[in-house]
Amino acid sequence: FCAACEQAGVDVELAADIRRALWEKFCFLSAMAGCTAAARVPVGDVRSDADLRATFVAALTEAWTLGRARGVPLADDYPARQTAFLDSLPAAMRSSMLNDLLAGNRLEAPWLSGAVVRMAAESGIAVPVSATLYAALKPHVGGARR
Repeated sequence: FCAACEQAGVDVELAADIRRALWEKFCFLSAMAGCTAAARVPVGDVRSDADLRATFVAALTEAWTLGRARGVPLADDYPARQTAFLDSLPAAMRSSMLNDLLAGNRLEAPWLSGAVVRMAAESGIAVPVSATLYAALKPHVGGARR
């Protein structure tokens, strides 16, 4: 399958540990989408504003801590590497959740920040930043109020 994708010009990577790969994406996405949507700003504003950057790092660290508590072998340097990745993204980039929020569409917050909150409650872990991001987005989960 990977060879066929490569021949077709599709960027593909075979994950040795799919659970870890999914959690790595989930941790970053829940923090980045939560911050950009709650603040209604693109990535560049999140990384250049000290308070928003700290919010991103805290939300990322909460999800990373949760994953590790649930037995996912996330690397010790994961938060630092993902923060560096945030710094490499185009400043004007917006999360799909921010785009959906601005367009009045349904939001994926229950499956991102909301999922962090639910799993943390099950695991007895406090995730105050993720909970705050989810609370700020929850009124908009169903899309624009008509």
